[in-house]
Amino acid sequence: MVAINKIKFVIPSYKRLDILKTHTLAQLELFKIPKNQIYIFVVQDEYELYKYGLPEYNIIIGILGLANQRNFISNYFKEGQLLVCLDDDLKSFQMLDNTQIIPITTHLQFKSFILRAFKLCLYHNAYLWGIHQTYNPRYMRESITFNFSFVVGHFWGCINRHLPELNITMDIKEDYERTIKYWLLDKVIIKVNYISANNSIYKTKGGLQEIYPNRTFASIDSSKTLINTYSEYFELRNTQLNNTKKSLYQELKLKKHSSITNFYKPLENINIECSIVKNLLHQLNEANLPIYKKRENTGIGITHTFGLNRARKKCGLFESKNNTKYPNLYNAILAFAEKYVKPNIEYTGIQVNKNYKTKPHYDARNANMDSYIVGLGDYTNGCLILNSYKIDIKYKPILFNGANWIHSTDEFEGTRYSLVFFKQN
Repeated sequence: MVAINKIKFVIPSYKRLDILKTHTLAQLELFKIPKNQIYIFVVQDEYELYKYGLPEYNIIIGILGLANQRNFISNYFKEGQLLVCLDDDLKSFQMLDNTQIIPITTHLQFKSFILRAFKLCLYHNAYLWGIHQTYNPRYMRESITFNFSFVVGHFWGCINRHLPELNITMDIKEDYERTIKYWLLDKVIIKVNYISANNSIYKTKGGLQEIYPNRTFASIDSSKTLINTYSEYFELRNTQLNNTKKSLYQELKLKKHSSITNFYKPLENINIECSIVKNLLHQLNEANLPIYKKRENTGIGITHTFGLNRARKKCGLFESKNNTKYPNLYNAILAFAEKYVKPNIEYTGIQVNKNYKTKPHYDARNANMDSYIVGLGDYTNGCLILNSYKIDIKYKPILFNGANWIHSTDEFEGTRYSLVFFKQN
């Protein structure tokens, strides 16, 4: 069980007491993180200064240098400790809302995505999670991914381990080094792509600027080291600055690698000519299902539940009224389930969708197990968008965990039915 009061919030800081107060600590206070859960790591010479300025916080004497401090922090906490690591100059946190980013202003918003990230780590044997590296809605996504993806260094979380192979060796590009070391060890990284943080990189005194006045040269050296060491995983790409025609800067880039951790399981295709499937399509067309007004906030189109489902303000599962209201359709669904669904999963409820374009969402009320989904009908496009990946489900069923993975419907043309078989406790 992941609880927010068991998590330690860790901040390395160097010659930035005032910035730390007005930036990162102000944000954590906004999100109601108790001061006794916050640990600030400083060097010996600045201990008294920080202790006097922040008497209510845990001030720990560490080691000079970001790489040294990161390794010290890891060794300071016990194995298995859940750590959220923050830079000392974080100004704000944002989340993607459709095509815009909106500020995270409540402790519930902040804590909920942190808890989700750690729960996903525990569920998938992952030890590192991160957020999107930019606060630009053009690049952020309504997704959580599990592949080889860059975890930016100003805000990330981990399940602590005392392993020499995870030790950091460089101050500049240490977040790239951390990313590749965790990937090689675990082959899965949790990336929450709809959350970002805004910091004051390169713009404030103290921190790495104090040790590396010219960050560009240090960055180039570290990039070359990473490319030489991990040539299969890193490369340089040219970027254009200030709208100049000539490339002035080379940026470190991760090469694409797919994760060995699959977040869905494809099943054998449905036989379109099967009499059970033909009858199901016939009954779907004949039922003439109406729009269910209470579900209009979740998407556009027609959606109804069958089987056993929860009733509002009641405990337990109850027979859906649709079972008797549309008996021919319900019997056709049960026949389909007997042949195609039951060999793969147990289920209690069935969601029947017609031309329904759902918004990005989680199936929060589902039991934490796989659901079965398949698309039927004469339509084009209409993929299931699962963690930003488009998956064709037209007569191609898959199993996926709707409680853990954010999902929605892509644009489509024609008549599109989808059936989702799921379990509720």
